[in-house]
Amino acid sequence: MFGLGGFFMTYQDIWLILAVVLGTQVIIWSLYFYWAGQAVEKIKTQCSQQGEHILIGPGKATYQGWTRRFGIAQTMGRIVLTEKRLLFKRPLQADIDIPLDEVLSVSDTAQCLKIKHTSSSYLSLVLKDKTEIVFMVHNQKEWISNIQSRIKTT
Repeated sequence: MFGLGGFFMTYQDIWLILAVVLGTQVIIWSLYFYWAGQAVEKIKTQCSQQGEHILIGPGKATYQGWTRRFGIAQTMGRIVLTEKRLLFKRPLQADIDIPLDEVLSVSDTAQCLKIKHTSSSYLSLVLKDKTEIVFMVHNQKEWISNIQSRIKTT
């Protein structure tokens, strides 16, 4: 038995608490991975129905939310680049759909609270309305070069 301020727990209590916490984590992550699989299929279907060709993705990404327009939160999701737009699907929130003709610049540098951060995984987009949106992606150089070539042609 363990005691803390007059409250005593047995080993069975501790194992029960541990089982509930771990069980909850397993359920949450299982739901997320199920959602992620469905999101990939929805992205492919949505792009196909709209006659868009997928250039990169769908892949894993994390939205680093620092804007009112798209939300202030860090969210994992799935990202795709077509010849017309960048689309990010996130669970329990609206999709982030950015037409490439709205993108002013793309880089690996993000600015947060007047401090510039550079990372090998940042995909930072500055939009024509001066909104900066940042994702963390794999193969960042491929994303940046593809977006740069697309925004120069729009």
